[in-house]
Amino acid sequence: MNEDHQTSPSPEGWVYTDEIVKKYCVGKGVEIGPSDNPVKGVDTVLVDNKTDFAGKHYRVDYVMEADNLYQFQDNQFDFLIASHMLEHFPNPIKALKEWYRVVRDGGVLFIVVPQKGRTFDKYRSVTPLSHFLEDYEKNVSNPDPTHIDEWCNYSVPVIEADQGDKTVLADSLNGPDPTSKADSFWEKIEGFRNVLKQQVKEGTKIDIHFHTWEWPEDMLALMDYLGWEVIETIGHYAIGRPVGEGNGILTVVRVHKSEVPAVKTRILFLSVEEGLNRIPEVGTRFYEMARRLSKLFPVTHVTIGICSQEENTFKESENLHLARCSPGDENTLKKYVNACEVVILQRQILDLFPSTGFLEKVSVVDLSLPPFLENLDKAKDPVVKIQIRPEDLSQLNHLLRVGDYFLYAHEAQRDFWLGMLYSQNRITARVYEEDPYLKNLIDLVPSGIPEERPIHSRQVLKGVYPGIKPTDKVLIWTAEASGTGGSIEGLDPITLLKAMVLIRRERRDIKLLFMGQERLFDAIDMAKTFALYNTVVFFSPRVSYEEKPNYLLEADIGVSIHSASLVAQFSSRNQILDYIWAGLPILTTRGDPFSYRIDSQQLGLSVAPGDAEGLATAILKLVDDEDFRQCCTRNIQAISKEFTWEKAVSPLMRFCKNPRKSEKESMEVWECRNIGVGREGKKSVTSSILPSHSHTLNILGFFANLRTSRRRKQLKLTEYPSCGIWGKNQVGQSFIASYPNLYRIDIKFATYFRRSTRNLTFCLRRGGKKGEKIISLSLNASEIRDNRFYPFVFPQQPDSQGKLYYFYLESPDSSKEEAISVWCTESSSSIQFGCQPIAGYERGWKSRGQVVFRAYYI
Repeated sequence: MNEDHQTSPSPEGWVYTDEIVKKYCVGKGVEIGPSDNPVKGVDTVLVDNKTDFAGKHYRVDYVMEADNLYQFQDNQFDFLIASHMLEHFPNPIKALKEWYRVVRDGGVLFIVVPQKGRTFDKYRSVTPLSHFLEDYEKNVSNPDPTHIDEWCNYSVPVIEADQGDKTVLADSLNGPDPTSKADSFWEKIEGFRNVLKQQVKEGTKIDIHFHTWEWPEDMLALMDYLGWEVIETIGHYAIGRPVGEGNGILTVVRVHKSEVPAVKTRILFLSVEEGLNRIPEVGTRFYEMARRLSKLFPVTHVTIGICSQEENTFKESENLHLARCSPGDENTLKKYVNACEVVILQRQILDLFPSTGFLEKVSVVDLSLPPFLENLDKAKDPVVKIQIRPEDLSQLNHLLRVGDYFLYAHEAQRDFWLGMLYSQNRITARVYEEDPYLKNLIDLVPSGIPEERPIHSRQVLKGVYPGIKPTDKVLIWTAEASGTGGSIEGLDPITLLKAMVLIRRERRDIKLLFMGQERLFDAIDMAKTFALYNTVVFFSPRVSYEEKPNYLLEADIGVSIHSASLVAQFSSRNQILDYIWAGLPILTTRGDPFSYRIDSQQLGLSVAPGDAEGLATAILKLVDDEDFRQCCTRNIQAISKEFTWEKAVSPLMRFCKNPRKSEKESMEVWECRNIGVGREGKKSVTSSILPSHSHTLNILGFFANLRTSRRRKQLKLTEYPSCGIWGKNQVGQSFIASYPNLYRIDIKFATYFRRSTRNLTFCLRRGGKKGEKIISLSLNASEIRDNRFYPFVFPQQPDSQGKLYYFYLESPDSSKEEAISVWCTESSSSIQFGCQPIAGYERGWKSRGQVVFRAYYI
């Protein structure tokens, strides 16, 4: 027997009533850190690093540190219990892996950690997963001073106030003369702080709560990272007490050590080739994400485009397969979708594939830039704005309703997307209760930089590029690195060119290269007008993925200039990632989430948007002040590890280890609840309108209709609300389905301020107006919202592709004064409708227009 081994009390006669412990802790186990209160009713050996504490003596079987169970063999126990122990380790991941080691395949880890809001840690911040990972990567061990100040500032005062004079804490905040008590109170805490720090200096282990958790999801995130199977998690738990009355978080982990490899999640990335996409090089972002995920999962990256395979500069690897698919090639896409469990896609995919069958898989939607914000800058003509925005918004809302997990690129976008998700009823009370941080729904996955430093392989710029001498100072503006915020909307090359005009008066050795920015036509025209083109300012073609490091490493300053706009505020300037990777001093404009770091951390200089004179001054400062430029380079290299792709994709990596379909509540049910109307059409108080209001609303509706008609004629709009549904007036539409498995038709309605409670019927026929009736659906008109689509879902039609269908709407009980209308359009396209419309039908006579609707397929 080991000299540290001691005899523990016999478990005979112990009575333990915790059914959760009995359920999981079966066989021979070990309990870590039981002190004088071991779990009763289970067969365990007891391990602690001491045999007495605070004057109490207790007996244990083994004395050793719980994160180094060197006296135990691998797979020795059936279970391990650790209640309120993990917080005492500065390196929790190390401890967890040691516990995992000593438990057999199929056994369990039964772990309870304090729920900080119910303990003396309640004023502390939750320890983020990144901190656990950093502690593990640095192999942090006892003693560790990291959390001494936080422990003494926020936990010790609560302990003192609870265990000592409970009035001291209050007296330190108010009262006629609190000085004496308050001073002695904080002097005592300061003395304790000094003792802890002295122990650390002497190499002595300190015993504090190093880390904190608030919700079960905090522990789940840690287990997801480790790839462990969590079979139960409970909040407000304590061993031996009823659930809900404890102050801990229980996590039960099933140990898996079988030699049979676990089935790995198969992942499919879908991106759109530049030329079909407003966001250039989005394939780069997806490719880099796919590369990192392929280290753990089999990954296929499919690019939707028309380029030949020879033009693809990306490289395949053992677990990464690259492929292409032509726009509209539904059969090829289905093969890839059927072979995966998780689909990661960008919004533009729906433009090319109206069939949403891939959304039946676990779908991850990349929301790295709100697309319609680009349109605000892109569409200068008011008519174009009106035409573009509804299409973008409708498509985006559909993705927000059906997606399972969403990615955003930086924290400024988080608030934006939370608002959008809330509007689509994705943040319900149940979702919030289960995951208060909503990280199971949406999380930060920015673009990143390679983990390896760039390598200069050949001379491409100085002394080689026509017009650039070996002694010139070169400013470089790269094309977007990864597609997040990569449209040219929001860029401001004109102000930069104005600055170059000012510099050109004094200097001939400062050159500007727009790398891969041949689409900046206004800038090219200005450069030619001012005789800067190919003498001071250069516009290179797109540079290959492998060649980019050579250009970056020969440049002196990295530039990214934006105008003051919403795009600049919400986009990610991925050129800056290029510059961080290459260690280039950064010159940029203020207004985006990263610009504040450039000044505060001395990474370069920032100027106000549109300030050409300030920009010229900043350029000369960076060019002439060698010491400042070198300081910026050192600072950039020091922070570069924050931006690696490995770190950026870690939340997505965790999700793919345990992918899941999220719970969704339909918008249809939600809207019915909001207006107090059930599916049976029963009217509630909220949907009723007093008779005295009806006449006023009719008058408002008349003038609104008149204004809309005039505005449509003035602006030459192609879409307009029309086709009233009342009495004998039916509204119908014929179309040919483009894909198999038709299951849903969405129709856009207009109400003109009317509040009808009449029933409206939707009928669908196969084969035209006199064909076979598929379904007849009835709803109460009070459920319809103005200028919004309403979904009509019916049994799936497996052989719908190429078949003729006809739907019509009627409301025989409605009068003209309370009629609901549908939106119409004078043009049609398969992209807009998801099918091929044939003929609209309006008020009993044929119309050249079409009903605004959309077909959906599984």
